[in-house]
This record gives sequence, structure tokens and C-alpha cells, in this order.
Amino acid sequence: MKSTIIILTALFMFSIVLLSAHPASSVAAGFNKDENLLTINFKHQVRDNVDHFISDLVVRKNKKVIITQKLGTQDTLEGGILTYKINDLKPKDKLTITTRCNKTGNKSVTIENK
Repeated sequence: MKSTIIILTALFMFSIVLLSAHPASSVAAGFNKDENLLTINFKHQVRDNVDHFISDLVVRKNKKVIITQKLGTQDTLEGGILTYKINDLKPKDKLTITTRCNKTGNKSVTIENK
């Protein structure tokens, strides 16, 4: 009986963590050709952006990693904006941006340079 209560309590606590942890709800990206700037805007609604935040960002150009960044917090309780200079983007190159929540979950978007 005691072990059943412990197991049920552990399952309950685990489900609370899963319910409160989530990936970004959206990731949008745009590339300004005139300035060679990639701008990433992610939405990740949290109660505390120091405890729960987008912790990792990876940018791939044609499947090759070109940018990795570790984040300690996100800009606001709603999400954040990041900007990177990419000088060697050619027409038809694809950029895939992946964000990772420090609790659980990934969210990606791919854009093509036209």
C-alpha cells in the first residue's frame, strides 16, 4: 500500500512537470538581404522567464550547423527576438532554426533564401 502511494505521488508530480513544460508555441524567421541579418522571433509563454525559458538555439544552413547559442533566460514572459549576421547566404539556401525549452520540447522553422 505504501509503495502504491509513493508511485502515484511520483506519477502526479511528473505529470505536473510535463503540463507546465512546453516548447515554443511558434518560431518565425526572416532574412534581410540588404543587411545580411537573420531575425528570429519565438513565442514561449511562461510564468517565470528565469526558471522556464528557451535555452538553446541552433541555426542550420542546408543541414550544416552554422550557429549555436545557449541562453540563460528569454527576453520576456512571452518570448524573445534574436538577430544574427550571415554573410554567405546564397539563393536557394535553406535555414532551419531550432529552439529548445530548458524543461522539455523543441520547435523548428525552415526558411529559404529567394
